[in-house]
Amino acid sequence: MKYVIIQPYFGEFPVWMDLFLYSCSKNPKVDFVFYTDCVPTPIQLSYTNISFRRITFLDYCSMVSERLGIDFKPENSYKLCDLKPFLGVVHQDIIDTYDCWGYCDIDLVLGDLTTLLNKMSTYDLISTHADRLSGHFTLMKTKSKFTRACFKIRNWKKKLMMQKHKCLDETDLTKVVARFMFYKDAVYRRFIRNHSSIIDTLYSKVANFILSVVRDKKVNFEELHTTPIPDYTSKYVYYTKTGKVFDVINKRELPYLHFLFFKKTQYSDNTDYWTNDSYHFQQGESFLDCKGVEITKTGVFSIG
Repeated sequence: MKYVIIQPYFGEFPVWMDLFLYSCSKNPKVDFVFYTDCVPTPIQLSYTNISFRRITFLDYCSMVSERLGIDFKPENSYKLCDLKPFLGVVHQDIIDTYDCWGYCDIDLVLGDLTTLLNKMSTYDLISTHADRLSGHFTLMKTKSKFTRACFKIRNWKKKLMMQKHKCLDETDLTKVVARFMFYKDAVYRRFIRNHSSIIDTLYSKVANFILSVVRDKKVNFEELHTTPIPDYTSKYVYYTKTGKVFDVINKRELPYLHFLFFKKTQYSDNTDYWTNDSYHFQQGESFLDCKGVEITKTGVFSIG
């Protein structure tokens, strides 16, 4: 199978961009296509499975407007997160030459994606969360119904044209492809979890039975622990030769590590987060010169 990840990104690359792109290059079965106004360095341009298509943010939004038939004029590039479910339609000219397409975030270090890629022989859509689609990494078959499932999002045109981020990639698309599962968890959080263990157990049994009957068997939701909330005992290692990521404390391999709760984020009240000084590599530094990369709550460091 052939796989492609579509990634529009505008503004300024984060300090860990070299690490992210290096980890992409260690997954040669996947092509990564960037639409960006950033200027890649010679090393970033050297990876054969990564391409950069230079375009301004305004021109990219104009292209989206034309291809989706809407007036897409976000003031902030963060709004592009809402565009993720539509990227297969916007870039149909690209994905039509691949068996599977997807999207991801760039605040990641990718491990060995082989296990995830192999799942595409069984499923048409995969997520690395058990309860929703993962906006930071989702993969689907190009010719499946899920490539155009974005058009079943309620009021999708209105939501895309809003300035506010509406979480279409995780919340709204999950409602489309796994509606019962989405509401099962929503009902539990709102009405069940503060009650007795008997009610909790009964609800879980009934809801899980219904889910086993009505769920789409071509969709795989599986919690792979890719987005941890770290503390000062947390330790992750990326091995630069093998391209694998390990959670050292819990002794498990991860398909990738998502930095969401290591850095400043609107999803956490944590005041002790990474700054640019937390990344202890120089731009253009070769990751082949070290045995690995250690990732902790305090920063990103070279091993060896």
